[in-house]
Amino acid sequence: MTYDIDAVRGRFPALALSHGAADERRPRIYLDNPAGTQVPDVVLDRMRRAMVECNANMHGEFHTSREATELVHQAHLSAADLYNAASEREIVFGANMTTLTFHLGRALGRGFFKAGDEVVVTELDHHANSDTWRALASERGLALRVVRLRPETGQLDADDLEHALTPRTRLVAIGAASNALGSWRLSDCTLYVTLEPCPMCAAAMAHARIARLVFGAWDPRQGAAGSAFNLVAAAAMNHRVDAFGGVLSEECGELLRRFFADRR
Repeated sequence: MTYDIDAVRGRFPALALSHGAADERRPRIYLDNPAGTQVPDVVLDRMRRAMVECNANMHGEFHTSREATELVHQAHLSAADLYNAASEREIVFGANMTTLTFHLGRALGRGFFKAGDEVVVTELDHHANSDTWRALASERGLALRVVRLRPETGQLDADDLEHALTPRTRLVAIGAASNALGSWRLSDCTLYVTLEPCPMCAAAMAHARIARLVFGAWDPRQGAAGSAFNLVAAAAMNHRVDAFGGVLSEECGELLRRFFADRR
């Protein structure tokens, strides 16, 4: 099965827009997801249906309110299934990452911290993360420790991190990824994963210019490195990833089975 990129792009109405004078129209290019993530037609259709059929406050007694409550509940169930959460109660929706992080900081500030506690962040962290804890430190009398970045390598200073951790450390808030360096590329990196990546992950690897992929178990349903698709080597992609699959396949498969059995 081939991965039809044109068909996928066709599901996003915004990608069909253009700009410029009538005689020199050019397609729009979207480079910054945080500035406005583009939405596929199926999501737009569902949003319109929700606004037409379920536009009401939740937990009310009238019919539309009950439908709105059920719609949001089903969204939590779907997200829990996607992320393999133990319960839909682990899923929290919000306006954006910044808003949710500030809410988390305020919630923790009510009783989790006491004056003199320390919070560790890094120079790589986005303001959405670091500013949350800076504000809380100012309000609650906390100490904020910032781990240095090594600009020559783009890595955090491990020695500085070790120094930042003390008996008074109450929270370490470090992002899994950062845009501080202005580069998303992971050239010459090798990614090791337990399960064959899905199409979304495979596309992200190509976008990041990852050189090699090594994975264990194959995913015949939605694997994108040779099972259902071979997106990592698709000619239409602007980068190809060398993929090596089936490494300790049985062991990885058993590990995944036990993991999901425990979670569910």
